[in-house]
Amino acid sequence: MDIIIKESGVRKPLIYMDSKTGTECTRYVLDASGVLTNGSFTVDEETGDYIASIDEYNWWKEYLAVKQEEEKTLFALCNEFGEAAVSQLFMEHQHLLNTDAEHEHEAMERIFDLIRTQLSQPK
Repeated sequence: MDIIIKESGVRKPLIYMDSKTGTECTRYVLDASGVLTNGSFTVDEETGDYIASIDEYNWWKEYLAVKQEEEKTLFALCNEFGEAAVSQLFMEHQHLLNTDAEHEHEAMERIFDLIRTQLSQPK
């Protein structure tokens, strides 16, 4: 998905790939977060292109890169310990994600650590 930078008119890519399917799903992720309808991104009525300030674009570029790495970590945990066990523990600790976007990565890292610790223990 390309974003037009408001200040320069330059078209820049903003990409998020589903790690499991390899499908590009940036628009879905942005839409689910509300950014496409909350005024952070605007739409050029003539072309249908999304427009954002460079600061907004850079924030989302970094955020999506972090989310991409988190998804890869989650899939690695599923491969190591089994999807059912990881999913169960993720759901048990999901309440830790009740935080703002600035602290979300720390919460995800904490959940990953808890999953590793709990599933690495001898049975």
